[in-house]
Amino acid sequence: MKRTALLIIALALGLGAPAFAWGPLGHRTIATLAMEQLGKTNPAAAAKVKEILAGESIEDASIWPDDIRHSKMKSRSGRFSETPEGKAFTEAHPDNSSWHYLDLPLDIKSYAQDKRFITDNDIVATIGKCIDVLEGKSDFMSKRDALRWLVHLGGDVHQPLHVAAGFFKFDDDGRATLITNPDEAAKIPEGKDSGGNKLLLTKDLPLHRYWDENVISMTADTEAKLAVVIRKKMAELKPANTGPCREWPPQWAMDSAETSRLIYAELKFGKRFPRTGNYWTLYLNLHTETREKFRVWGEERVAKAARNLGDLFNAIQWAK
Repeated sequence: MKRTALLIIALALGLGAPAFAWGPLGHRTIATLAMEQLGKTNPAAAAKVKEILAGESIEDASIWPDDIRHSKMKSRSGRFSETPEGKAFTEAHPDNSSWHYLDLPLDIKSYAQDKRFITDNDIVATIGKCIDVLEGKSDFMSKRDALRWLVHLGGDVHQPLHVAAGFFKFDDDGRATLITNPDEAAKIPEGKDSGGNKLLLTKDLPLHRYWDENVISMTADTEAKLAVVIRKKMAELKPANTGPCREWPPQWAMDSAETSRLIYAELKFGKRFPRTGNYWTLYLNLHTETREKFRVWGEERVAKAARNLGDLFNAIQWAK
């Protein structure tokens, strides 16, 4: 009975809602290294970024979209959600919580392959809107806010569980079967795990948050230490990002989805709880040595995020 009560509390707290990505440690490090790269390749663009931010650091900008996020649960709201600026942004863009993610089935082959799983306000579409604002082609939001969102979502789109999700069927005993085929997944929207938010390693640690925070902290516990590791990883990456820059975010999303498939292959699923109803969770276990694999994959994802974001800053035709 005690375990049941704890799970009901966890469900009430909204474990099915998308979580923050990478946490401040990951986001701030990605922003630092992207700007470091930009300063070497395009000093004029780096100066433009600083001009738009008007005294705000790129690191603070990278976590601003999480800081202003509003939730009905006060404990899940960002620290600036009740400030005049935070309230004004949410009033102007009440759907901004959906900008952080996609929930693609694991076997989908391209971002645009299946319109059932993408929207015009998902993470890939929103990155495109931010580019339009910064190039002077849209007034969807201010340039400063567009830059904040771009540096943040450039990190989010490289977090695998912000791109792909598990879909599940359950037998009468609550045993779970992972569904990866898009056609089958489309038939069971209630079986979606919301990017791993409904998969629990412990009663208060969803797989999603484990990837946001714990995976990165296995490498380092400070931005300076993490930057040393990721800087080396960036140097090892193969050249990428050719062609029009608006074609890059879908490619990044699908690259993250590849890692999602690897992540789900490492999971052992328990039984659904509760057996019926609209809300559910699954306890899961990890295969032997999975945590070390996660650490390696996490470093790679953060390195790609920093390199790709720096490339994007370099490619944008900044409005005067």
